[in-house]
Order: sequence, then structure tokens, then C-alpha cells
Amino acid sequence: MAEEKIKAGNYRGAAFHYREALEMAQQSGGGEEKVHCLSRLGVLYWNMGDIQKSTDYYRKALVQAREAHLRKEKNRIETILNIHEAYTQGKELRSSGETQKSIRTFQKAVRKSREIKSKHHEIKCLRQLSVHYWKVFDLQTFSSLNEEALRLARSVNNRREMGKCLNNMGLYHWKCSDYSQALSCYQEALGIARGQQDKKDEANFLNNIALIYKELGCYEKSLDYLREALRIDRQLGSEINVAKDLNNIGINYRLKGLSMSKKNYLKKSLDYYKKSLKLIEDKENLLKVKLLNNIGNLHIFLKNKIISLEYFQKAFQNARKIQDKGIKGMLLNNLGNVHLQLNHLGKAEKFFTQAIELAQEIKGENILWEAYYGLGQCYQQMNHTSLAVSNYKRAVSVVESVSSRIFFDVYKAGFVRNKVKVYEQWLNLLFEQYSQNPSPELMEEIFRIMEKAKARAFLENLSESRVDLFEKLKPELQKRERKLSTRISSLTHTLADPSVEKKERKEVLRELSHLEDEYLRLIREMKAESPEMADMILSQPFSLDEIQQKLPDRKTVILEYFLGEKQSYVFLISSQKCRLFALPSRKEVRRSIKAYLKVLSDPPRRGFSGLLAAQRLYKEFLFPFQDLNSKEVSHLVIIPDGVLYYLPFETLIPPGIQEPSFSDCLVSRHKISYAPSSSSLRLLLKRGSRVPPPRALVAFGNPCYSSISSSKEKKKTSPSQILKELYQKKGFDISPLPYTKKEIKKISRYFPEKATRIFGDKEVREKVVKSFPLHRYKVIHFACHGLLDEEFPFRSALVLSLHDQKGNDGFLQVREIWNLKMKAELVVLSACQTGRGKLEKGEGLLGLARVFFYSGAQSVVCTLWKIGDKPTSRFMNFFYKFLKKGKDKAEALRLAKLEMMKTQYAHPFFWASFVLNGEGDSRIF
Repeated sequence: MAEEKIKAGNYRGAAFHYREALEMAQQSGGGEEKVHCLSRLGVLYWNMGDIQKSTDYYRKALVQAREAHLRKEKNRIETILNIHEAYTQGKELRSSGETQKSIRTFQKAVRKSREIKSKHHEIKCLRQLSVHYWKVFDLQTFSSLNEEALRLARSVNNRREMGKCLNNMGLYHWKCSDYSQALSCYQEALGIARGQQDKKDEANFLNNIALIYKELGCYEKSLDYLREALRIDRQLGSEINVAKDLNNIGINYRLKGLSMSKKNYLKKSLDYYKKSLKLIEDKENLLKVKLLNNIGNLHIFLKNKIISLEYFQKAFQNARKIQDKGIKGMLLNNLGNVHLQLNHLGKAEKFFTQAIELAQEIKGENILWEAYYGLGQCYQQMNHTSLAVSNYKRAVSVVESVSSRIFFDVYKAGFVRNKVKVYEQWLNLLFEQYSQNPSPELMEEIFRIMEKAKARAFLENLSESRVDLFEKLKPELQKRERKLSTRISSLTHTLADPSVEKKERKEVLRELSHLEDEYLRLIREMKAESPEMADMILSQPFSLDEIQQKLPDRKTVILEYFLGEKQSYVFLISSQKCRLFALPSRKEVRRSIKAYLKVLSDPPRRGFSGLLAAQRLYKEFLFPFQDLNSKEVSHLVIIPDGVLYYLPFETLIPPGIQEPSFSDCLVSRHKISYAPSSSSLRLLLKRGSRVPPPRALVAFGNPCYSSISSSKEKKKTSPSQILKELYQKKGFDISPLPYTKKEIKKISRYFPEKATRIFGDKEVREKVVKSFPLHRYKVIHFACHGLLDEEFPFRSALVLSLHDQKGNDGFLQVREIWNLKMKAELVVLSACQTGRGKLEKGEGLLGLARVFFYSGAQSVVCTLWKIGDKPTSRFMNFFYKFLKKGKDKAEALRLAKLEMMKTQYAHPFFWASFVLNGEGDSRIF
């Protein structure tokens, strides 16, 4: 029984049984049995981390072995006690700074462990030996020692050591900026710690996971993990760990405040730093150096440069005592940054150069890109243009190297968010040169950088979407995917139950968050298992010439925007010409269109009051287009950036018209479509060469939403209240959509009956959508509610029928859409705000439309704001009518908008929301 528990990794249970067996052996007087029981207890307590107790048992076993004249056992136990002595001595030598002696002592312990073939002892000794190599930044040796220890730990199912080795491997991958792999290691380690009920390790692993999410720009998710770690560390009474948690929470609030331009978060950040510093202010340690650095960093953004410099200098003095090269590199960069802002260019250059040398030594890519960027700014201010360009190029190269190792577009986007400034600075410098001396070579270079900065995650995921991860998946991974997906759905369904108490809801939310992370880790494993993924070369941005060559005809024009902090840009690209223009800053663009967007997206109470603003915005953003003869252009492709993703360009009106009306807006003359980047558009155009699916239309509409409320509950709880905590959205409404039933019936009449499939009412179930052969249909139409979660984009969903169904919750979330197989020429999301999403610098919108492209769609029609189901039904009827007449997708959408202008829904609110993303020139009929 005890041996079975050992195999299962239950060392405490096994120890209980061996203590019982020892008592029996002592009563019977069997010497060999006593030695065996004492030895097994020794190894069990060694594995549980109680070295002293383990040593005591082995000493008792040695006495018994000598008395019983068991020579072989006596020799083995003596060797084990030598290992224990070396292990303890090695740790003491390391603490006293005698590194080489400590290394030799641990190496001796490893050799002796191998001599007696004791994997249990070898594991711990290998792991302790690895610590030395971490301290001297020999990351490769650190990694190989932990890999070997992890392999051994798995072979004997020592889960405690597995967790510690995985944590070390996570540290290695973190230092190598391989965040996806680091996250995978930490999450597995966390699961082990929870299974072992090891609160100390659990808090440590939670903290490490939080730090990775911080690096990926997922600040709210990082804070969730840190709050959990803080709660455990407070329970354990660990003052130093509480101080670490407080510091890390402060970092997240600083970064969140900077990304959202909210000073209250910066103030919160400073409060947390001060609380942390108060706990350890009388100590000389690494955390104190980090806190001084972090407070200095905060003062940079509060424009207190001199105070900032004082903190950095104090931190740097302390860092010399600690000899931590990572924190030293970070401080060199920060000292360089503050001197750069003080215009001390010589000093700034010196600090950045030192940071580069140190970062190259320790393979610190996070330090390296920032140092190159800082040095580039120094040279730019010194008017050493070629040196500045060279350093910006190196910074971008490092950023893209790290980004290529991040598996999910949300995380890629989060990581790149605060690094878009490198591309921007490089663009500004090249544009200065271009303004003084225009040349095709410079224009090509500017376009290349712009494309590198825009929607790279989208481009890479489009490439990956060609690989079917589930087709050749191991049964074990398939089983895990089904189990995780079912559990996530079950939790979501629980949250939609109004009888669930607030405290329980909070716990369910925490478990849901962890399971979502586990699901993403599983997807990463699937990608690692796929030989097609391993062999794949990620798509690089296309050149200006390649984009021009692939334009459908001479009447198609691309306008591609890039919004920058100081200056923005727009490219006009046709098959015949390319032109580049400057625009105002990102902030000015946002200010310029804010009021107009509100007028467009608010339900109308009277006539449209935005006609003059529509003319002004045309002049500001479409002026390159004015120079073209409108008769020469039929199709305008808009590649927006930033807030321009929310602007329906078709509503803009050319200037010079004295009494403008709807009939004068852009959509009256040109068909319009949208794309995240020119390169991604080129990939989507390539999908047009696929063999068309054999069947015509599958439509889902009028889902049953009645089961969202519980008939057993007398207390009324609105759907918006039920889902508020889960989706963090106020005022979300899941009311019935009766007109969607008419919508799907009307549009189905335009398709051959035998090639059409319609699902309505309770048939519109999640299980049906997931199991239906969508890949056999050219057009896929959803008429339902759309739910947008900007804080957690993976939770955004199409809301299908919500009545009880085993293993499904009715919310077709991003992770589930991503797993759908389709080759649709057109996906129509006739649902609210499906064209919106989390807006990321450089990357664009992370929303529902995006994930349908990953699933295989060629084009997606979606909406920018909420519209009633009655006008939507009317609009969709017009759209499909024109598709049936043989119009291409973009033209059919244009004509549908013109038809709406002739009805009681003439206000742009009712038709401007519908936008076409992706390829727009092909015909459905």
C-alpha cells in the first residue's frame, strides 16, 4: 500500500504506512525489515523537503544495518548520509559566498547519487547545483541541469520536485524572453503546488505567472494573480514575500496607468511601492533596489526628472553591492533615459552603451531593445542619422525576435504595445529624410516599417490558421481539450444563474480565469506537437511593389493609416502610383473624430447633425483621395489605425458642396472595405483561389434567450446584472430578437433550397454550431446578440440559445470560434458591436471578426455599434438581394446602404455601422 502511494506521489500517505510497518517490524524483531522501513522513511522525508528528519531516519537505518550485518545496505546508507552532508554543506558554502567550493560539493553529491542509482537524491542535488549557474547567468547550464532533474522527477512521480524544476525552467524561459514557454512551465507548476497543498510554492508560482502577464501587457490578469498571491503570503506571515507582491502590484498599476493615460493608477502605484518599501527599508536586498528603481521610473513619467535621477543613483549604488546584472542593466537604461530627457546626451549615450554590453552578456532581450532604442534617440538628437537608424533597426529586430516566440495574438499585441514607439521613432526619422529628399527607396522603407508595426500578430495567425491543430492530435490532448472546454462552459453557465451567491460567484470567476489560462497552455502544447507548425515560416510583410501587383484592378485604391504620438501618416496605393502624406498626432485625430462618432452611433432623435463634420473629416483624412478622378476609382480599401477603426469612412462627404446631404457621402460613389494591414489583405485575397465550398448558406437566427432567468427565483435579476461580473460590461442586454427569425427566412430565399440550411429558436445551440460541417458552406450568417469583453478578449462571444445543454453554455466564445473549421467566402455577423474590440497600438482591434479570419473566412461583415433587430433585418435583406443580382460583396454592401437611405432608416446610425472586412471584390452568385 505504501509503495502504491509512493508511485502516486503521495509521500505523506506513504510515510504513515511505513511508520506503521516500522512498529510492526520492531515488535517482530526483523532487522532487514526495520532497515527497509527506516530507509524508505528517510527517502520520503528527503522528498518532502525535511532534510533533518530524513537524515535522522537514515542514521537509525545505518545502526540497524550494522547490527544486522547487512553490508550492502550499510554501504548504501553511508553513501546517502555522505550525500546529505554534501548537500547541506553545499548550501552553507553558497550562503557564505564560496561559490566554487559549493559547486564542487554539489557535483560530488550528484556523482554519489548516480553511483547508488538514487534518482530521488540526484534530483534535488541537480536542482541545487543549478542555482549557482543562475547566479552567474550561465543560463544554458542552469536549464540543462533542471531539464535533467525534471526528467528524473517525472520518472519517479516526485511532484514537489517537478513543480520546483518547472518553476526554474519558467525562470530560464522568462530570462530568454520566451514568455509562452515560461507561462506553460509556471502554470503546470501551479497545478502541482495546489495538488500538494503547498501554499508557499503556490504563492511563488502565482507571482511568477503574474510577472509574465505583466510582460505581455495583460495588467488586469496579472493583478488578479498577484492579489491571490498576496492573500496567501499574508496568511503565511511572510513579510518579504508580501513586500514583493506589493511591489509587483505597484508595477502593474504604473504600466496600466501609462497605457490608459490615467494618473490615478500612477498614484496607486506609488502607494504600493511605499507600502512595500516600509516593510523592508532596514534591509539591504535586491527588492529594495527594485523598489528604488521603480519609484525613480514613476517620477520620470510624473516629470520629476531630478527626483527620478536621485532614486536611480541610489538604486545603482545598492545594485553594485548585490551584483545582480539584470537589475543593473535595467538601471543603466533608466539612467540613460533620464539623462536623455535632461539633454545630457553624452552621459545618456554612455549608459545605453553599457546596458547593451551587459544585456548581450546575459542575453537580456528586454534590456537590449530598450538600450538600442535609447541609443538611437541619442544619435538622432546628435544628428547622426545613420547611427540612429541602425540602432532603431536593432531594437525592432530584438522586439520581433521575442514576439515571434509568443503564441497568441492577444499576448503578442500586449507585449508590443509599449514598443510601437520604436517603429514610430524610426518612421519619423525616415519621413524627415523623405520630406527633404523624396525617393522611391525611402518610400519603400517607410512602408515596410509601417507594415512591420501594423497587425503583425494578425498576419502571423493568418499563416498559422492554415494548420489544423486537431486533425492529427494525440488522443490524450483531445481528451484534455474536451474536458477543459466542458468545464469552462459549465462555469460560465453557473455564472448565468441568478441564485449563485456573490462569494461563490467570485470563486467561480477565479477558477474560470485559471481554466482559461490552462486552455491557452493546451493550445500552445498542440502547436508544439504539430510538425506543420514546426516547419512553418511565419509570413513577413509584403513590399510596396508586391502589394501593387496583387491589387484586383486599376480601380482599386488602398489608403493605409499609421497614427503616431507626434505625427501620423497615410499611404495612398494604387496599381499605378504610391504617395505618402503626413497627418496630425494620434491625440489630435482622436479629438477630431470623437464628437462625430457619438453623433453617428447614438440612436437618432432628430435629423442627422453631422454633415458639416463629415465634410471636415473628409478634408482631414481623405485629402489624398481628392486628387484622384473619382471615375477612375470604384473600390476604396481602408486600412485604419487606432481610433480610425471606429470611423465608417463611407459617411464622409467631399468638401466644397454647399448644402451637403447623405447622397453626397463617399458610399454614394465608391464601394468600401477594410483590412488590418496591406500584407494581411494580400493573404486574404489569396484565399479566393481555394476550391469553393459545395453548399450555399447556413444561417443561425432568433436564439432562445428565455432560460437566462430562473423560474424558481422570485427575486428578479436582469441579464445585465447576471453577466456584469463575468464580462465587466454595464448595461448588456440579452433580450429576444424576434426580427432575426424573419431575417434568416428572407435571406434564405435568395439561395437554392437544397444548398441551404437554416437554424432558428432552440436549434441555435452551441453544440449544433460546433458539430455542423461549416466548411461545406460559402456563406455563414449569425443573427444573434454579440458580446464584447475588451478586458478579456478571449471571453467575447456570440450569444446563442441559453437553455440548459450539457457541456455548453450558449456563449460561443473566441476560443471556440477559433476551433471551428470553415472555408467561407463570407461570414456575416448580424450582431451588435461585432466589429469592435480591444484596441491595441499597432495591432488594431482584437474582436470577434478577427477570429473568424483565423477559422478560415475570406471576408467578414460586422457592426460597429448596437442596432435594433428590425432595421438590421431590413438591411440584410437589401444586402443579400444585391448579392443575388451578381454584385460583389463590397458593392452589394454599398447598394444596401443606399437603399436604406430611401427608407425610414435613412439616418447613418442604421446603415453606417455595417462594415466589410477582408476581401471585397468576389461574387457569391
